[in-house]
Amino acid sequence: NYRITPEMVQNALEGFGPGDMLLLQNEINLVPEILRNAKAKGIQVVLNPSPCTDEISHWPLECVDIFLLNETEGQVLSGKTEPAESALSEPSEDILSTLVTRYPTAQIVLTLGEKGSLFVSGSYRVSADACRVNAVDTTGAGDTFTGYLLSGLLHGAAVEESMRMASCASAIAVSRPGAAQSIPELSEVQAFYRQHFTE
Repeated sequence: NYRITPEMVQNALEGFGPGDMLLLQNEINLVPEILRNAKAKGIQVVLNPSPCTDEISHWPLECVDIFLLNETEGQVLSGKTEPAESALSEPSEDILSTLVTRYPTAQIVLTLGEKGSLFVSGSYRVSADACRVNAVDTTGAGDTFTGYLLSGLLHGAAVEESMRMASCASAIAVSRPGAAQSIPELSEVQAFYRQHFTE
């Protein structure tokens, strides 16, 4: 993962452009270079800064179109590691307001575990409740949420529907042991969605 070369970056991005989406995590080297190259090609850039390290704050984050963050990652990127100043303000609100100000052109998805998730784009905001299940193993829950959310958005689904589908998928995933093998098929997620959001 840490042997990526500039030539490999160029080759990987060749043939992609506007209408395509690139999802990045902090698991390979040259991420700053990849961010700049993808943005220059008009690719929609999604960043899930996992594992989250201090060096990420020095990346060209203005190249990111969508941030996918859990609360800990949001704290690192926003610098909001202390409780909100007002007792009436949720820490997640502090994180979101800081990130929206810092990256005004980006969309931000903040996952909050059992409290659900939030999508913010400027003044537009959507929340999705977490689905209640008996959690067995949370490994892979974030990846499952990410995959279903981005798939929905790429296929033109509304943000709220995409967020809800992602919540359903991750709920099913945590109800099973394992990582990749716990990720549900689309038909199963659709049935779960109908049960929780249309009845």
